[in-house]
Amino acid sequence: MEKGILFKRFKSTLYQVFKEASRKYELKKREVKHIRREINKLVKLKERGMDVSLHHSIYEIIVGVYLSSKGYRVFLEHELGEEKVGKVKREVRGDVVGQRQGECIIVEIETGYVPTSRLDGDLYRMKKEIGKTVRYSTLMNAKFGICLLYTSDAAD
Repeated sequence: MEKGILFKRFKSTLYQVFKEASRKYELKKREVKHIRREINKLVKLKERGMDVSLHHSIYEIIVGVYLSSKGYRVFLEHELGEEKVGKVKREVRGDVVGQRQGECIIVEIETGYVPTSRLDGDLYRMKKEIGKTVRYSTLMNAKFGICLLYTSDAAD
């Protein structure tokens, strides 16, 4: 399938999911406008060729809309700072970050994707989850959660 068609499908699917979720959770106009801008960030990352998965993005939106309905100001793929791995510094982003009255919550989305080159799928996922818990729980004074979405085929 042509790249442009896939991109259009990615974009339209995200907005359809958002429309349905924002209706279900009865978001106010202001919240809808804000999260729409955050979804635009996902779309721009995809447009620039970043590895942005549809499956992962859908759950970012669902979790974001839910947190917004609970009074959090929500940010998707939000920059949290830098970490140093050896001599290399890299940017750390939270999949979904919610802020409310001085409180912060970071939610990481885990779809269960395991690269085909990995034969140790369960161990790979466990290491990834532990690594994220350690990394994000020490980054800032925030609550931290992981949204696990594993299925038998865990396609991402």
